[in-house]
Amino acid sequence: MIYQHLTSRDVALLYAVWHSMVSRCHNDINKSYGDYGARGVTVCEMWRVDSDSFVKWAAESGYKNGLTLDRVDNDGMYSPNNCRWATRREQIDNRRCTVKLTAWGETKSLSEWGADDRCRVSTGTVWYRNSVGWPAEKALSLMPHQTLRTLEAFGEIRSTIAEWSRDSRCAVNYYTLKHRLTMGWELEQALTQSSSDYHSQTNS
Repeated sequence: MIYQHLTSRDVALLYAVWHSMVSRCHNDINKSYGDYGARGVTVCEMWRVDSDSFVKWAAESGYKNGLTLDRVDNDGMYSPNNCRWATRREQIDNRRCTVKLTAWGETKSLSEWGADDRCRVSTGTVWYRNSVGWPAEKALSLMPHQTLRTLEAFGEIRSTIAEWSRDSRCAVNYYTLKHRLTMGWELEQALTQSSSDYHSQTNS
């Protein structure tokens, strides 16, 4: 069968998409079955029994290389009325496990926060931090070399290690301070103990 605008490679890829779609929804030994068939997600009968009908729909609904099959209602079935071709970002925003974070009075998806200037780390890092309970604003804004611990010393709070390293009471450079905090030092001790004093104690 010839499909307008599709190359033979496109058709081969679409048959692979069809096979994967049917398998994860109707084959209980498929490794992804738990996220699809076990949740009640099915493939409409027309597509399930006729792969050509799926490829024909793809050709008529804007398929092009680089797009992925996406369900508009992520709890609904795979069918012509509930499917579209989407970019990876669009699909991530729509998937069941999309994380929405509220920070600075705004609620956005991870990909939307990733494009925000206030997000200073990768979306993967934000996702992990959120999954282990970080507050949203810190999950988005703290650089990897910073810590979630409260950076309080002398009754004062600074938001970053770098700020404390510039304080006149800091007796060591930024890298030493960062290393000491990573090793579990209390902040005031890490700030005020000079490297020479530390080496004298360890060598005595």
